[in-house]
Amino acid sequence: MSLRKIITPILVTILIYIVLGSIFIYFGTTIFNDLSAPNIIFNEYAPHSVIIRNNAPFTFPFVNPSFIGSIYITGTSEKVTCSVQSVSGNIPCETTQIDLGTIDAGKQTTFYFYINPNGNNFSITMNSYLNYLIIKVNPKSSTLRCVNHGNNLASYTCEQA
Repeated sequence: MSLRKIITPILVTILIYIVLGSIFIYFGTTIFNDLSAPNIIFNEYAPHSVIIRNNAPFTFPFVNPSFIGSIYITGTSEKVTCSVQSVSGNIPCETTQIDLGTIDAGKQTTFYFYINPNGNNFSITMNSYLNYLIIKVNPKSSTLRCVNHGNNLASYTCEQA
């Protein structure tokens, strides 16, 4: 029996194991945020959170990729500043992808961000990625459109876009 006939079934089995484990995590990932309440206050002092949860019924041993979170501001032609809280301080949202590490089945992790919209309307997109060494897969994304109430530069209502 050749070495190829021994190794091929082992590699195929490992590949199937990784794909099945990844499918559970991919479809089990959810994103929550604290932006659904009316009269949300946005400024450089009021942190908001994004929660990424692994709702997979279980994870396969050795198949639990790390998660990456990111936030993008779009839908505005005016100045809206955004920063993400990290261990090295607050860094601009558009240039940041936060390594959230692995999230076990049934667990979640949170990262925080600040937005100063300066009275402008905007859209915010929150992404979660599964990181497989050099490959990033985006299982979940959530986009909200935030509209200023007009009577207070910091008071907004955000709805699913």
